[in-house]
Amino acid sequence: MTDSANPQVSQEIWVGLWHGKRHVVFDPSIQPENSEFMLLYFVEGHSLCARKRVAERNIVTTVRNPYDREFALEQYGRWCSTNASIAAKKKVHQEFEVENPPPYRKKCPQCDGQPNWIDTAKKPTYGVMSEGPNIVEHCQSCNGLGFVNDVL
Repeated sequence: MTDSANPQVSQEIWVGLWHGKRHVVFDPSIQPENSEFMLLYFVEGHSLCARKRVAERNIVTTVRNPYDREFALEQYGRWCSTNASIAAKKKVHQEFEVENPPPYRKKCPQCDGQPNWIDTAKKPTYGVMSEGPNIVEHCQSCNGLGFVNDVL
């Protein structure tokens, strides 16, 4: 982690950005005894993953935006309230393997990944060669992308 505030020294929960894109939470209270690995909670994808401590120091940077920090902490709190047993089980593991986080996006639940639909202004009738101009509507939930961030 490239910040001078080393989360391993502090007992405070730390929020960072993994590869500059995904929010991660480092909670000192759930870290394993095996100092080669650490547990990072990936906000987008809501998953607790074991990662190599040394390698992640170069990949994860501190979140400076207070809104992003509060968002990540709120998401982590919601996850912990229903998954405390997962964190407890992972904390007592002796041997770890690097776990890759799940995708940060999921298919939009509103449009099921089909965000655009086309309706013709003039319906074709017998003998008409053209349908006229088309009207394109976008899904309001994903804004026409077909995917949304996978958060709680």
